[in-house]
This record gives sequence, structure tokens and C-alpha cells, in this order.
Amino acid sequence: MNGVETAFVRSLERVGGFGGKADRLNEYHFAVGTPGWVRHDFARYQRVTEAGVAEAAGRWLAGKPAVWLSVVPRGRPDLAATSGAEEDRP
Repeated sequence: MNGVETAFVRSLERVGGFGGKADRLNEYHFAVGTPGWVRHDFARYQRVTEAGVAEAAGRWLAGKPAVWLSVVPRGRPDLAATSGAEEDRP
């Protein structure tokens, strides 16, 4: 948790360049419409507990052999993997 918080704050300390404050705030502006959302996102990280992580892992990961992530162009959900089954693999 300390590492996550430190990285989060450090990304806001650098003014320019890739990963600097302007870059980070622009990510929030693009994703949610306001750079000020950074406060809410940071608070979300601070609310994480060990029990919460264990509960989420048990709900979403336990008993599953793999986690599938499908990244597709906006507006093309038809390209997404549907189940992680063999027929969905490239």
C-alpha cells in the first residue's frame, strides 16, 4: 500500500514529461471529464483493506485457472473474448 500511494503522489510531483502531473491530470480529464477526479481516485486507494482484497480475490479469482483481459477498440464489443474458452483464443 505504501508503494502504491508513493507512486501515486510522485506521479503528481513531476510537472512535465511522460507520467508527470500534467499527463496524470489529463488522464483523469479524458477518462471522467475532470482532472479533479484525482482526489477521489486517491481516496479509493486509501480505503483498500487487506480483508477487502482477500474478499475480491475470493469472489473473482478463486477456482478459476486464469484471468482473461480483452482490450478492443471503442464501439467494437464484438471483438471481445467472451469466456476465455479455447474457441476465444487467437
